[in-house]
Amino acid sequence: MLEFISILKKSDEYRKASNILLYLAVVGTIVAAILGYILYTNEGDEGLLMQQHLWLGIASVVFISSACIAHLYQELKSYRIFLFLSVFTVSLAGHLCAGRSVRQVVTIVTGK
Repeated sequence: MLEFISILKKSDEYRKASNILLYLAVVGTIVAAILGYILYTNEGDEGLLMQQHLWLGIASVVFISSACIAHLYQELKSYRIFLFLSVFTVSLAGHLCAGRSVRQVVTIVTGK
């Protein structure tokens, strides 16, 4: 979000905060992907939805890591492309998982 604001305002005012958030996002995405993979392998819940969620999680790690590398090499255009791709894949993966969560809640509540 800070990167989007800095694009709109054409300012580097938020650069320091977005740098810190980028590094936190890399660590958080990697941890989430590892924990998601562990859950995927141990829970035994397979199917197309879970495979898509898994691969979108892996893609998120690749994109946010690529954004971090592009940022370190001061490739602003590549950095922003990878950053927005990572936001897209995280959003899509969350959307897929939300559908699964809603079905689980309905199953628990209705007993069906």
